[in-house]
Amino acid sequence: MGPEAENLISEAIVDGEYGSYLSLAPRTTSLFLNNVRDSVEQVAAQVVQPIIITGTRVRPFVKQATEATIPHLVVISQNEVPSNISIKSLGTISIT
Repeated sequence: MGPEAENLISEAIVDGEYGSYLSLAPRTTSLFLNNVRDSVEQVAAQVVQPIIITGTRVRPFVKQATEATIPHLVVISQNEVPSNISIKSLGTISIT
């Protein structure tokens, strides 16, 4: 994910009394999910399994947000990538 998208999601995480939740405006959520879907479709033509790599804090919220529309999408944090694995970026997801 691009830094602007990750920052926007990170800033929209609300730590409440019963846990954390994502509080994005409906328009922003829709724009984000459309951008994710478009990116996944483009990358899926090149690789078997598209993966989104995010920061640790936003990973569960990105997975939760995309689960209903793109259930097969793998979302991992940068910390979950083994050091012996080489990563090739095929795109960046933004919210613009």
